[in-house]
Amino acid sequence: MPLKPRPFLNQQYDTLCNHARLGWDVLREKGPGKVTFWFIALAIGISAGFAALFFRKGINALQAFLYGTEDVQHLHSFIGSLDWYWVVLIPTIGGLTVGLILHNFTRDARVRSVGDVILGAALHEGRVETRAGIASALASLITLSTGGSSGREGPVVHLAGVISTLVSRRINASGITGRDLLGCAVAAAVSASFNAPIAGRFSRSRSCCATLPCTPLPPS
Repeated sequence: MPLKPRPFLNQQYDTLCNHARLGWDVLREKGPGKVTFWFIALAIGISAGFAALFFRKGINALQAFLYGTEDVQHLHSFIGSLDWYWVVLIPTIGGLTVGLILHNFTRDARVRSVGDVILGAALHEGRVETRAGIASALASLITLSTGGSSGREGPVVHLAGVISTLVSRRINASGITGRDLLGCAVAAAVSASFNAPIAGRFSRSRSCCATLPCTPLPPS
């Protein structure tokens, strides 16, 4: 019994998959070309920007849940009407939770921040610690939401570094390319977190290119 010819769409799909696998192998072996780099940098920048945005929105959402108010912009006024034990209990539980996270998911119980990104750009080909970085972002989110003394820049910048590190490892990016991708991620994260695109570009230069020769980066 003669075999029926395969449908045209199935043949095109198989061809497309083969070309995609071949392109992926070339990308991993030789690194991204100039045009490919721009598209990867764009994707990393968008991802880092959304990560920073979700981080900021997550702080507001957790604050609203813990303190029982939707108007987190005037949280300081609302706290004055709470019973004293809530004012003490919420930051205490937040601090204990942060301590457990850092103790179990980082090797030195320390939150990663901008200094670690600068170190990664200078000594580790634009790579940062991923496991500790994610734990640090979660710990910082809880700290900021429960009344702890901290800021958004450090965790947001390092979270952007985690995203670029995952991509750099996946495509086997070289040192210069890895630092450039890290710079794009940092610029996008700072710009999205603080609504400050110019400050994002300066933050990129400070974090990744202050003492290193870097190639021109795509617009942030």
